[in-house]
Amino acid sequence: MFKLVKKRMVEWPVMVSEPQDGGKIKVRESAAQFELLPADEFDAIYAGGGNDVDMLMCCVTGWPEARWQDENGQPMAVTDENKAKLFNDPLVRVAFVRAVLELRAGREAARKNS
Repeated sequence: MFKLVKKRMVEWPVMVSEPQDGGKIKVRESAAQFELLPADEFDAIYAGGGNDVDMLMCCVTGWPEARWQDENGQPMAVTDENKAKLFNDPLVRVAFVRAVLELRAGREAARKNS
């Protein structure tokens, strides 16, 4: 049985594909807490001129702080400023967008080992 809920929060894996010399990729797995927005709210972000970062700022509600570190190796608290820093990195942004799309599609996360 499926139960319709007002607010659906899910911790979901986030896989960052990091390019390496020689055309290789190293996948770094982390996780984040996402709010699964209703379709009308999700669509309104883009219809109103928003972009992927705007969507992520709404959907990403938390993460295990020790799994996301700044350039000095310090854990990043979950703040709007730190979200903006993370989502400014193109590799991280793509990983978070991919996680949201997997989550919204109800598709199991693609896990890769490297």
